[in-house]
Amino acid sequence: IFQNVFQKYIRLFQYFDEILAILFIPYLIMFLLNRKSLKISKYDFIILLSLFGIFVIGIYSNLKYKYQNISIAFADVLLLFKFFLTYFMFSIINRKHLFEENKAIILKNLKIIVMILFVFTLVNYVFRIYPAEKRYLGIMVNKIFYDHPTNLVAVCVFLLTSLIYFDSKVKTKYTFILIFLIFTTLRMKAIGFIIVFCAITLYINKKNKKIKFSKILILAIICVIAVYNQIEYYFIGADDSARKALLTTSFKIANNYKPFGTGFATFASYYSTKSYSPVYSLYSIQNVYGLSKGNSSFVSDNFWPMILGQFGYIGLILYGICIGLIFKKIQNSYTVNSKYQYLAKMLTLIYLLISSTSEAIFAHQLAILLVIILAI
Repeated sequence: IFQNVFQKYIRLFQYFDEILAILFIPYLIMFLLNRKSLKISKYDFIILLSLFGIFVIGIYSNLKYKYQNISIAFADVLLLFKFFLTYFMFSIINRKHLFEENKAIILKNLKIIVMILFVFTLVNYVFRIYPAEKRYLGIMVNKIFYDHPTNLVAVCVFLLTSLIYFDSKVKTKYTFILIFLIFTTLRMKAIGFIIVFCAITLYINKKNKKIKFSKILILAIICVIAVYNQIEYYFIGADDSARKALLTTSFKIANNYKPFGTGFATFASYYSTKSYSPVYSLYSIQNVYGLSKGNSSFVSDNFWPMILGQFGYIGLILYGICIGLIFKKIQNSYTVNSKYQYLAKMLTLIYLLISSTSEAIFAHQLAILLVIILAI
């Protein structure tokens, strides 16, 4: 929860999520080699096969086109796969019922953290301790001690879904506080999530049944209409927008390098600019603000161009299968007695999908945090 804060003072914390994912690998291998404990669902097996397919596609393209050093490519492999590494790890850990056994202490700590964030927000509104931009008629954007408001949003979503998951009778005050904190960031995706949260929570409480995909699609359309001005600004109207450049170029790459793309660390990923990929120059977007060699801060401003550009249409389909199967697992997990656990998981997945339109959330350091509820 506080990795983003700690890394400002101790650089090692910047790599905490990668270190955690690496430490999970030998444990995961030992689990897979232990036939007595190895019980994997057909959905998880297909996810593993799909991920292996993406890995093979990416490395094949790296070796074929040589747009990126292979060591950088493998760093990008870890960045992309850490979400699923931790997904499987927490699934394995949960077989020992550690989360359920420690539910009381987990809830206590979650509630303490909610109050810490709330108090810091109130104090900051009064004394302006932390610098912040202003939006919409000069209203201050809340991010308190995080680098960016989106970090605060993701943390609040995690806290909200965790409280719902572990305590179906969670006090309304914590829900309202977290909704308030999410709203104070003034991000369109945050407001979209609040709309979805209210609609799905009311539906499940009233109907006592799982929500169909068609209704989620209707909600998605409502959210698109609600934030259309932002969509038009970033993806349609602005010719110099980094998001628009990444999206349109990813389709060009997928068409020119079909069906497998250009490989790991070559386009729209953190490592594609860490060791600057020649693909940006090939498509004349190396001078777009936020994508240049000297200033690449906007390279991770959405997720799907990275998948489409680096792994082509086949890779996009395989990654879509992985997300689709997680959705299917959540749908299959619904029972009247576990409707709040179902709600928590569904909200987490929906937030991840909303967030993926404006940041590389599945490869973000907060991915390890958000994947916990999906896994357990």
